[in-house]
Amino acid sequence: MAEQRGRQQAPAAEDLRPQELAQLGANPQAIEAWLAAQEVDGEEPEDSDAQDLGPSTGPLEIWPENWTVLQLFLRLQTQWRFKPCGTLQGLRYDAVEAVMRLGQMKRRRRLFEHLQEMETAALEAWDEQQQH
Repeated sequence: MAEQRGRQQAPAAEDLRPQELAQLGANPQAIEAWLAAQEVDGEEPEDSDAQDLGPSTGPLEIWPENWTVLQLFLRLQTQWRFKPCGTLQGLRYDAVEAVMRLGQMKRRRRLFEHLQEMETAALEAWDEQQQH
């Protein structure tokens, strides 16, 4: 008993998936449905490396060929450059290279090309949001 009283349970890691999906433009109902589909027998989702999550089969299905570049894009969410006027300029390519290297990602040139497509789409969405 005394041994159990002395133990403290570590706080659960914050689940960032809802925020990440919202940043990608998913609506709250779709996010909720997808998260519910990820839970197994009412258990909380395990904290796992993003590469081990695999493609979703829920309402936010990601094609397997796009999964790695999506994970790369999400890992770079704090690596955006802003212009002095406060508008978004683009990703820091030095950080892109570091994340790909540290993540031991293969086919880096192909990944980079796909990442640039996502970056362009994100910049267009950002510009559109700023105009409204």
